[in-house]
Amino acid sequence: MKKYALLLYENERDKSFLLKRVGSLPWLSCTPERLGDPIIGGKAQLVLGRGSSLPAMLRLKNKIRSQCSLPVLVFSSLQNISVLKALESQNFFVIQEEEEDEDLSILILRLLRKTNFEIESYTLTKREREVVNLIISGQDNQQIAERLGIKLSTVAAHKKNLFLKTGVHTTSQLAVWAIVREFEYPYTKNER
Repeated sequence: MKKYALLLYENERDKSFLLKRVGSLPWLSCTPERLGDPIIGGKAQLVLGRGSSLPAMLRLKNKIRSQCSLPVLVFSSLQNISVLKALESQNFFVIQEEEEDEDLSILILRLLRKTNFEIESYTLTKREREVVNLIISGQDNQQIAERLGIKLSTVAAHKKNLFLKTGVHTTSQLAVWAIVREFEYPYTKNER
């Protein structure tokens, strides 16, 4: 059965790359559309794109989020993959440009089978949200511990849990993860 994808691109180089990557998938019919134009989509069941930088990836994600609710798969170079992985959510996925055709095919089919793409929700505890908020504000572990009245080892434990839940590996990546999701959890003394 034929599947349909929308290829969103910023420039001709990205368009050529996307067409070449999906060219080996005869069961996938693709419609290219420039990122700046309104998304028409038609029968599209999936959006494919390419992003090489955080600003480009944010433009792509925001454009798609504002105009459609399709699952999105974005190709990125290996050198930027760890930072751009922070943008992933329930319906937005980042993969390496060099991904094997067989793995790409399996991933696309898996995304097409998913039918429930709800707005992302994270099960962070109130304390984890407080820690994230303080990280975003630029505070280090010692300052977070003092502000929350907890031990330094407890801050480290909260950060470890946050890394596991969000899929990031460093404090910088956690801050990016939170910022790109417009994460906000105001800290007040009354909530302690």
